[in-house]
Amino acid sequence: MNKVDHHVRFSNTLRLLEMQNKDDASPQSTMVLTREIAETLICDNESIHANEYTSINEDAAVLIGASGKLLFLDGLKTLPADLATVLSTKSTIISLNGLLTLDDETAKVLGKSNDSLYLCGLTSLSVVAASEIAKVTGSELFLDGLPTISEDVATSLARFQGERESTLSLDGLTKISAVVAAELKNHRGWLSLQGLTDISDDAALQLGKHDGENLYLSSVDNLSDAAIQSLAHHSHSVWFGNLPEDQKNRFEEMVELKKFMEFAWYARYVFQIVPSLNGLPQCATNMDELVEELQSGLDCDDVVYRTRQLRDLLNRLDLTLPAKSIFIETWKIR
Repeated sequence: MNKVDHHVRFSNTLRLLEMQNKDDASPQSTMVLTREIAETLICDNESIHANEYTSINEDAAVLIGASGKLLFLDGLKTLPADLATVLSTKSTIISLNGLLTLDDETAKVLGKSNDSLYLCGLTSLSVVAASEIAKVTGSELFLDGLPTISEDVATSLARFQGERESTLSLDGLTKISAVVAAELKNHRGWLSLQGLTDISDDAALQLGKHDGENLYLSSVDNLSDAAIQSLAHHSHSVWFGNLPEDQKNRFEEMVELKKFMEFAWYARYVFQIVPSLNGLPQCATNMDELVEELQSGLDCDDVVYRTRQLRDLLNRLDLTLPAKSIFIETWKIR
């Protein structure tokens, strides 16, 4: 299963559980994970799934902590720091989606994990706790229960790096301010904001500067043209789901224009039309204009050598096939 499929499936599962919890008005009965139960659970292969237990006694925690397993304990509503320390002796806490609060000391324990961490039951998070859990070195940090975050919390969470292509998921956010977006853009991995339905122009301007791999905005159903242009400047990919077709087309058009302008910039450099690129005005806005501009700056003897350089640049840039074809045909690139 690829990373995108896993992320979508995980998010859908959480939403389904949330709907089921809303439908069930009866309070959940207390189920204690005892040492006797723990003895049966540690026989599992690599992980312990004990999501039905709402609390765990110390003897069970000692046994589980020494087992060296991956722990999924979504039934726990609270987790004191001393108990978290015992559970983390040799085992790794992965999922605590039932946890309603997270104190700073427990966050320090969880932040030492070298695996992913799921805390989708939290509805608030202190700056200190955010800073601590952002230290986990796994591939995913899911905090989909947070309905809003402060600028300082966003600053701390953006420092989460984890493994290559790490995902910071904040799908519980339904609105985002420009100042929060300005901090989250500093996250270097995948950023998931699939709870957002609307993004202001100022917030879009910041998210378009996101320096990470992918940006997920699958619930956004309307964007201004200014917001579309800002998001089109994203360095990698932006994923939409509910955006109207005309706005999607406009976004793709802006992405293609950005790629063309990058290509024009590189092409001018290769052909050395100007001695310096600092402050270079980009006059050409389509392939025909660029060809004419470059042709005016070429000596015939340079064509073969320089078009080979352009061929290498074409391979590095992800221009659409028609744009490549026009340029290759014009310059007879071999």
